[in-house]
Amino acid sequence: MKLVVKIIIGVIGVALVVWGSFLWGKKSGAELVMQQIQARAVTPYVQVGTPTLQNTEEGSRFIALVKPLNAVDVKTQVSGTVQDVSFEDGQFVHAGDVLFTIEQDRYKANVSAAKASLTKAEADLRQVKSDYARQKELH
Repeated sequence: MKLVVKIIIGVIGVALVVWGSFLWGKKSGAELVMQQIQARAVTPYVQVGTPTLQNTEEGSRFIALVKPLNAVDVKTQVSGTVQDVSFEDGQFVHAGDVLFTIEQDRYKANVSAAKASLTKAEADLRQVKSDYARQKELH
């Protein structure tokens, strides 16, 4: 009986070794795809030329597309009439630079109206406190 167990264990061990070597040697799907791509790859045709030195006429026209390194879209946060533009197209600007001056009359009028409303509210508060003190005394 012990001999049969040893034979079975030996056969299972050999089977595991063969199966493990089969799995260990097998390539993954990604490796197989890369091998197929590399086998089909064709060297691209590239034409090579020798550069020459030539003088060009000043003011020659060339067809080209020029794009800026950085571009900014300026959007207004307030409404109003622009009185002054403080930059020129293509000029470098930095954070905090004044770009536009907007008509200030309407905003100054709004500030004055808000100050007047504040003064009226303070006067109303003083009147209410005075009335309260008088009513409290009479009560």
